[in-house]
Amino acid sequence: MLTLSKSKYVLGLQCPKLLWCLFNAPELIPPIDESTQAIFDQGREVGNFAETRRHRIIPISSTFVKMTSKASLDCTNQN
Repeated sequence: MLTLSKSKYVLGLQCPKLLWCLFNAPELIPPIDESTQAIFDQGREVGNFAETRRHRIIPISSTFVKMTSKASLDCTNQN
């Protein structure tokens, strides 16, 4: 079962069609080249480092999720 990560959620806000392809037709997405993968790996290292430095977790409220969902729909409807 595929899960919706924070990165995929943000990607879906930027490009709903790409998010759909990730879950429904991944074969349409070209493979990642070495230089792009290196950038992704570096980002993960920074994220892991940040995880060790945080003192508390701040949950995302349902209001924020509703607000971003509405904004995404508004943007989609404008195009």
